[in-house]
Amino acid sequence: MIFSGNTINYIGALMSNLQETCPHILPLKNKIQPCSYLSKISESKEKYQSLINYAGDVILLADIDGNIIEINKKGVELFGYTQEEILNLNIRNIHPIEELDKIFASFKVIFESKANINVEDTLILTKDGTIVPVDINGSFIEFKDKSLVLGIFRDITHKKYQNRELLKQFSMLEAINQILNISLMPSSLIEQLQSILNIILTLPWLSIIKKGCIFLVENDEDFLTMKVSVGLSTELIDRCKKISFNECLCGAAAATKQIVFSKCIDDSHHIRFEKMQPHGHYCLPIINSKDKVFGVLNLYVSHGHIRDEREDVFLTTIMKTIARIVEHKYMELELQNSKLNLEIQVENRTLQLQKTNKQLSLEIEQHREAQEKLTHSNNIQKIIEAVLRISLFSIELTEIFNEILKILVTLPIFNLKSKAGIFIFNPDTQKLHLKSHINFNDDQLKGCSEIDLGVCLCGKAAQNQKMIFVDKVNNLHDIKYKDMCPHGHYIIPIMYNTALLGVLNLYVDQGHVAQKEEEEFLNSISSILAGVIKRNHAISEVEEKVVELRKIMSGIVETISKTVEVRDPYTSGHQRRVSDLARAIALKLNLTKDQIESVRTAALIHDIGKIAVPAEILSKPGKISNAEFSLIQMHCDTAYDILKTIDFPWPIAQIVHQHHEAIDGSGYPLGLKGDEILFEAKIISVADVVEAVSAHRPYRPSLGINIALDSIKQEKGKKFEPVIVDACIQLFEEDNFKF
Repeated sequence: MIFSGNTINYIGALMSNLQETCPHILPLKNKIQPCSYLSKISESKEKYQSLINYAGDVILLADIDGNIIEINKKGVELFGYTQEEILNLNIRNIHPIEELDKIFASFKVIFESKANINVEDTLILTKDGTIVPVDINGSFIEFKDKSLVLGIFRDITHKKYQNRELLKQFSMLEAINQILNISLMPSSLIEQLQSILNIILTLPWLSIIKKGCIFLVENDEDFLTMKVSVGLSTELIDRCKKISFNECLCGAAAATKQIVFSKCIDDSHHIRFEKMQPHGHYCLPIINSKDKVFGVLNLYVSHGHIRDEREDVFLTTIMKTIARIVEHKYMELELQNSKLNLEIQVENRTLQLQKTNKQLSLEIEQHREAQEKLTHSNNIQKIIEAVLRISLFSIELTEIFNEILKILVTLPIFNLKSKAGIFIFNPDTQKLHLKSHINFNDDQLKGCSEIDLGVCLCGKAAQNQKMIFVDKVNNLHDIKYKDMCPHGHYIIPIMYNTALLGVLNLYVDQGHVAQKEEEEFLNSISSILAGVIKRNHAISEVEEKVVELRKIMSGIVETISKTVEVRDPYTSGHQRRVSDLARAIALKLNLTKDQIESVRTAALIHDIGKIAVPAEILSKPGKISNAEFSLIQMHCDTAYDILKTIDFPWPIAQIVHQHHEAIDGSGYPLGLKGDEILFEAKIISVADVVEAVSAHRPYRPSLGINIALDSIKQEKGKKFEPVIVDACIQLFEEDNFKF
């Protein structure tokens, strides 16, 4: 025993004080008066000696001068002295010099006011000189006219380590969130890249020098051009402003599409100059999902730095995010250019028509024919304006084509038949595909649904990229069909710059004579159709990129989910199983697509807050104490603090925060009731209980799914929403759902 028999009389007073100041050490069900302590100690001396000596924290008694009178076994182990050595020491011998003023100031307050004092995050000094961070609770006790201080020291080394790791995880998520927010800002690509580079270089835990740059591949696809930099000298920027693939480390990263790492200036470092400081590099190729290289992210590290796998994973995530941002920005620019070209065409055509109208207006008094031409021109302008309005509708491409064809075939100014079609060119198959038509019969649809280049009038116009006009059915008509009537054609290729996009096919009466004005009008219609098709392609590609960005977010959620499982192997897969059941319940209740996805995502990371709970508590095989359970309950608040700054499309942080609330108000951490709790959180609450009861845990074997379902039936309408409980039970009993 560490506490001697001669001082056992202190223990009564000590036990009384411990019950008041540290209930987590002595979790007594009923408070006992100090006199009762003395009686108990007299009856069972060994029991209390063991309780003090084997407590999890250091327990120390000191007099008013700071001399150490008694210390328990935990204290002897922590400080590294023998029992005899430490009882000859003073408080000033077990604290670093810089902490003594704070410690003795607390001593003074305790003796003068007889109050309890907490000294958080201070330091102690062990025999071998090791500095250990601790929290101290000091309180006054008096025994036989002798004033003493009871000090309880708690080692917080592990707590501080966990806090640092939690801050690092939070810093990673915050950095990714900041970069995603930057991508949504209305700024140029260069401004966005500069902001992203500044964020990366200011991460305190990332082992890099505050120097780096970002290269992009521009018109010359075999060269990298430096676009933004931080901390680089003028000479280095000049030497590296343009680098070919396979030149130096960045060129090698671009050519191999692999991360290139160097801990020093070695033979692969081709670009050198006098007074270059020793350093190393991370060079990460910026590539998209189709393996296309957009550029290189170059970060400097200290000379001799050892490559870190966690740095690799984080930087790879950053690189992929930058690739999506660059690709998305390029798509935006292309869409803007397409829109600008369309607007320029409209403006040019409007100016041309205005000029024509002005000229005809001046001649109207002298020439009746001029009046007719002016009326004709106005009609054409109205038609073009109507077509342009339709082209800007937010409807399917086929619907836009159908509406435009309806206008064209009913024009009173041309001898057009009520028959027309629009074909889209597929560059992969080198074929024209019928996209929209009016009055094509079944035989014609069968023969014209797909046309090779060079075949029939449409294929020839597409191949030659020139308008074709015929006034009758002749030998150019390769495709014949049943009940074909005499007719002629205007076949107009739809072009965007030099690229073939499709063909417009208009039927005219047999014997119709082509007019230059008609050709000009139809070329204008073709240009409008080209703009419509190009805009549709650009919008589709942008939508694909949005889907890819959501996949990235899903990957981040998966990573967050696995973070908890790494610390708590006994519940590995718990979040995934809860997510599967919660999603199935949401589907059963016919929730919206967004609600189902928010339930799935929130359930997948609902226990992220347990990253702050000591691993020994999570995997404890026996029953946990009240204090330990209080620590576990804090995981809801911790999860909310981690997730609230991430801009999810759904209220993920609030759902996770509320997943242990109950509709009768008995839950935690907020004690919410009824409709105060998000419906998605209520679903996860039911799924969490069913999985936890039916699964194996360190402190008990699996209780089985039947007991799990009985547990939610008993709490139906009390803790759990009845409709959710019913849906969950139906999944297992009627739909054969299994984890």
